Amino acid sequence: MDFTEIKEKLKGMLTYKRYTHSIGVSELSKTLAKLYNYDPDKAYIAGLLHDCARDLSIERLREYAISCNVKIGEIEDFHPVLLHAPVGACIAEREFGINDSEILQAISSHTVLNENPTLLDKIVYVSDLGEPGRKFDEAEKIRKEAKDDLDRAVILAIDVTFRYLIDEKILIHPATFFARNLLIKEVYYGKN
Repeated sequence: MDFTEIKEKLKGMLTYKRYTHSIGVSELSKTLAKLYNYDPDKAYIAGLLHDCARDLSIERLREYAISCNVKIGEIEDFHPVLLHAPVGACIAEREFGINDSEILQAISSHTVLNENPTLLDKIVYVSDLGEPGRKFDEAEKIRKEAKDDLDRAVILAIDVTFRYLIDEKILIHPATFFARNLLIKEVYYGKN
């Protein structure tokens, strides 16, 4: 499936706003991939499909999660919208024919970042929060930081997310805490 086919199919699955966001994420992912010497096409596809399950109902997310053998932990059970990332990876594979494990992992971890994120995981995570269509103040800071230091941009994106979750009284997934701690140790203390 080429980019045009993926876009056309995706357009039928998402609201206009979500589709526009996905285009923005894919473009920023491609730009960052080039900057960090990663395959821009893989980054583009991961960015494009990262939210392919986001507009599914909670019931459909749960059904897909079960059929895709996605673990529904306590936090996902309490806040099932988090399932859209791993379910999205399953949809990318089943319905879009994506079989690249790096792309699927980046889609799966764009909401709850893996403890030890790959370069593509970081690119998509930062692009999701920093894409040009995002209008909150920190989005521009995330974009700027991403062009200078991707790891610092990921930390900034996590911090922005945590502040939002805290303000809204939403549960925070521990996996993202672990990823943040690992990055803090590497970036600020030179340890891994």
